[in-house]
Amino acid sequence: MTKLKFIFHTEPDKVLPELFEEDLVDIDFWCRLDIHINGQSFFENFSPSYYGDSYFTENYINQSGIGVPVFPFIHSLLATPKMLKVKKQYFLQDDQTSIELCVLLDEKEDIVSFASCVRDWGEDKYYWYDGKKVCFQKEMPITEYNSMKYNDFEEGCIESVEVYIQSLLRKYPEINKYPYFPKNLNKE
Repeated sequence: MTKLKFIFHTEPDKVLPELFEEDLVDIDFWCRLDIHINGQSFFENFSPSYYGDSYFTENYINQSGIGVPVFPFIHSLLATPKMLKVKKQYFLQDDQTSIELCVLLDEKEDIVSFASCVRDWGEDKYYWYDGKKVCFQKEMPITEYNSMKYNDFEEGCIESVEVYIQSLLRKYPEINKYPYFPKNLNKE
């Protein structure tokens, strides 16, 4: 069994409730997302090399993780297991960055693989980071560093979000009263 954890590194301060009051939380509330597989960071081997200046910029991805808007990512993450049953390949993306997280299901083997990527708009290829290295190719690399059983992936998505939301509510219980706070984060 593979243990998957999405870790949301946020340090919200007293303005967090204001973000919910003004419906700015989808735009202004970001985190550094780390992904742990069996206790090891998926991003620990990341090295931007020459990609650093053009695609994988330090602001959005580095050895600490990937920068994402928190709640749009959470909603996409929770939809991913269901979407994989329909599409087999699903991109978690937002309108604010060019970096995406691609998730691929091999139904025959019941294996989910994921990699962060940036599409080269001049070609039909992507820059992929698979947990070990950056490469440039059309298809997502599938390796021992980025693959696991479907059920382990689904369980990791749900548990990670539940843990994060509960930690936010412990720190800032008042955010639960705002209409924009995501209250229905169960399996979609």
